[in-house]
Amino acid sequence: MLSSLTNNCLSSTFTYSNLIDLESAKKNLESMEFFGLTEYLHLSQRLFEQTSYCKLFNKCSFQSYLEQDLSNNQTYEYSQRNLTQFHFDQIKQINSDDIELYEYARKLFFQRTCQILGIACR
Repeated sequence: MLSSLTNNCLSSTFTYSNLIDLESAKKNLESMEFFGLTEYLHLSQRLFEQTSYCKLFNKCSFQSYLEQDLSNNQTYEYSQRNLTQFHFDQIKQINSDDIELYEYARKLFFQRTCQILGIACR
């Protein structure tokens, strides 16, 4: 089975749904009290501060080394210089389940953020 799995991973038609149910992954995400998104580190910290862990110990520390270094765009710059639209389309196709799960996580993240901050969300 491992060899067939390895072969599938190299295939352009491979999706994680072959291994896990995407809906199950979304439900697992919903059940987590906290998750953050690195591109929204400040908001992630605000959400973390509202977890039962932080409230129980009345002390929360979001490690300073987790701060995003906005000047480090090497991967993005490399991809912009060296990948064609065809390559981007292939990457999107191969990672379609990851992209869908990320978009779902992003939506859930902002719903929770709006709820914590007490602001209306659309």
